[in-house]
Amino acid sequence: MALGRVKTWNPGDILTASDLNGEFNNILNNPISLVSPTTGAINFNLQAHTGLLPSVITGTSGSNNQILFTSGGAGAAANWKSLSGLSGDLNNFIGLNGTISTAAAATNATFSFDRAVFISTDYSIAFVCSATSAFVINCQTVGPSSGGKDQAGAFQSTDVHFYAITTGAGSTAPQGICSSQPPAVGPTLPSSYSALAYLGACKYSTLSSVPAFAMTMEQNTWSYNQRQLLLNSAFSSAEATVSGVTFIPQNARMWSGSYFQSNSASTGINAFINTEFHLNTGTTYIVFQTALISANGTASGGWFTIPNVSQQFFYLINTSATGPALTVLIPSYSF
Repeated sequence: MALGRVKTWNPGDILTASDLNGEFNNILNNPISLVSPTTGAINFNLQAHTGLLPSVITGTSGSNNQILFTSGGAGAAANWKSLSGLSGDLNNFIGLNGTISTAAAATNATFSFDRAVFISTDYSIAFVCSATSAFVINCQTVGPSSGGKDQAGAFQSTDVHFYAITTGAGSTAPQGICSSQPPAVGPTLPSSYSALAYLGACKYSTLSSVPAFAMTMEQNTWSYNQRQLLLNSAFSSAEATVSGVTFIPQNARMWSGSYFQSNSASTGINAFINTEFHLNTGTTYIVFQTALISANGTASGGWFTIPNVSQQFFYLINTSATGPALTVLIPSYSF
């Protein structure tokens, strides 16, 4: 409470009309100073207070560019980056699909979607955009440019990230932009564009300055038009590292693989191969068991899905047979 008394009274003082009116007027003319700042907590349980706009609320528990939301009945602050599609969570799209061409004369990525949630670049506004047409991003167009790159120079990163961008709420004709910056940073937008949504990423060829692989996208899954060879007829009885840096973007969440095991021994015996996949060294994640029936033969393989941990995994083969080998191909990854 910031309001003070007008007169300090002493024993024997005579109360006059002007003194009395002065004390009342002090209260009537300064109601805000009488109650603010409060000397204790105010209970709003009866909820009789109305008209308070969110735009005038300030909080000391959050930080700049955060929002206030309810969690378990209590208010909490969080970044739009963690609550929106800008984090790489493509669940904010409906009907997303696209293609990437790596032909010498066509370094284009084409995307389309039915609806998507966009976030403004200052993380203050989220809105739904219903698209009316597909849009093309050319990875060689100098930027910042809609339908091109977000910079003039060549990308230094081996990952290229794609974003849908709009001029704001109400737009039904989104465009796109590509960047070497992942969602945690985001692209530099061209003039007049103020909102974006993350589409995903692919590997970038620094030799040819184009996307490294032709791909097809469906929602949050990016599939190679031709499966890529991750491990070719390899054998290791001790834990060995397999790097997927050439094929898997750093921020991909999962990737799918196909495998088969072969026997190059000149004589065949009935033997079992136990192949272990490790996400982290020394920790078994998947075990494949395959029976090798004949010499110079290929055992049945299969499919698996594995989390993207540092763009690598570990494997080892436990067997008493001679000549076993493991081949792993990667058809797709997802965000």
